[in-house]
Amino acid sequence: MSEGDRESGNAGRATANLVDGTYARLVHRAGTEQPAWVVFGDEERGPQGVAAAALGLDLAGADLYEILPRGKHWYPASETGPMAETLSRVKAGKIAVAVGASMGGYGALRYGARAGCTTVLAFAPQARITPGMRGIGARHAEHYRADLHAGMEIEPEDLPERAYAVIDPANPHDLLHAELLRHEAGVEVIALPHMGSHPERAMASPDIARTALAAAAAGDREGLARALRRGRRQDKGFLARLSMTCSERGHPAWGESIARMSGVAEDPAAPILHLALAMARARLGRPLEALEDIEALIVAAPRNLRYWNALAGQYQVMGFPEAAAEVYELALGETEHFSFCWKLILNRMAAGAVDEARLLTDLALEHWPDRAAQIARVRARLDAAA
Repeated sequence: MSEGDRESGNAGRATANLVDGTYARLVHRAGTEQPAWVVFGDEERGPQGVAAAALGLDLAGADLYEILPRGKHWYPASETGPMAETLSRVKAGKIAVAVGASMGGYGALRYGARAGCTTVLAFAPQARITPGMRGIGARHAEHYRADLHAGMEIEPEDLPERAYAVIDPANPHDLLHAELLRHEAGVEVIALPHMGSHPERAMASPDIARTALAAAAAGDREGLARALRRGRRQDKGFLARLSMTCSERGHPAWGESIARMSGVAEDPAAPILHLALAMARARLGRPLEALEDIEALIVAAPRNLRYWNALAGQYQVMGFPEAAAEVYELALGETEHFSFCWKLILNRMAAGAVDEARLLTDLALEHWPDRAAQIARVRARLDAAA
């Protein structure tokens, strides 16, 4: 097996290393299917660095170009622009679709047209990572470097004939960036509810990936959306979120049915489905079963924030705030995460335990000085109540 085959994970398929840059490299695995894929990776994925595999695009027969980043650099223009132009020359007029998720989605939108692609399909992309963005929009600002990212905004002239951004509209970060892309660059946004921060997982089936690619390349927006909606049914995260939404909106029997339908009993490796089933049981009036289910999840993954929050929340719903406080304290010791210290402070305040809450603010200030302003506000309330 050649080195290229080992990199691609596809024995028997030749892999050509076209460009080896400072921040990314461009490789090609020749195939007969059309249109071609041009995949912008999110970041280096293990020693093989196969960006397409995470998108469900590691397909036999696919003509696949992959841009594999060497870290979270958001495709600096000084290197990626010339690399995209090289790709455009090498593919010699082939019809191609640029695809990417998160950082890769940004790369596909910014450089897909320059790479000679007629269509871009971006999943949960960022519009930019400049420090001027605030709140949820600034999630990736720590990776911004003025020498690499000045002028990184996506303009209408950067886009090819068709450009789609696929997001879960319930994700505030992705929704904000999608709206920026819509208003500033004219990107078409496709909503894919209940997929969380990974809408690309709707393409995990090769058949769905091919159908979605063909629809995108033809400019068939509705056909693309239908293919993705069909594909998300195979994603356990989608089924779990749909189940929990049903339970939260007063239909726990539906929630339980969806979680069970997805094979939760036969798949112990799908904890998010077990959590959805626990939430449904709680709403169906079986809270003790729910507590047992959530505790089992915590034992298996003691640093998972979501499970600890679910356990504390269940005790709160049952009317046991002191038990919830114990959960927050255990979670804080296990994870050392500020959110549990903060929730414990609020819990103690609500219980009238002012002295305990003040001691906790001292602890929080010592361990999380970057939260000083937030802690000072609640400390002022505690001092006023003393």
